[in-house]
Amino acid sequence: ENFGAGGTGFALELISFTGTHTKGWVDLNWVTSAEEGIAYLAVERSDNGNGYTEEYRVAAKGGTGGQNTYSWTDMAPYNGNNYYRLSEIGMQGDRKVLKTVVVHVDTQYSFRLYPNPAAEELNIESQNAFSFRISWATNARLRRDRIGCRDATASRCEES
Repeated sequence: ENFGAGGTGFALELISFTGTHTKGWVDLNWVTSAEEGIAYLAVERSDNGNGYTEEYRVAAKGGTGGQNTYSWTDMAPYNGNNYYRLSEIGMQGDRKVLKTVVVHVDTQYSFRLYPNPAAEELNIESQNAFSFRISWATNARLRRDRIGCRDATASRCEES
């Protein structure tokens, strides 16, 4: 079936779009053919099926014959339902949603780190109390800090 945007000058045949929860992350795989006038494909994510954020984009491989295979791994999915929608974006910037899949993640200790890469500030979100160690290299020097949070709702943690 052709899931393209009809008269907008681009079209794509989506053969499959699947998501699988594996070891705390989500593997997304999709197969297309007949990519005509497609600039790129985008994967967007939401925790409630509304308010999607683009998480990944890949240049379209193009071509009218044969199949094109793509994949992306979400290394920091939400705990609970993750809604992933795949969109095609044409050369003129027109966007068409192709398909949405829902993947349930039930991870006892889940957290989210952002932005990635981080420059001066790293945000950590978790619904669980935790402690962790941060290591980074600055001017060929390795620095280690231990930070512990006993209250998962605390906005700041104490360095030890």
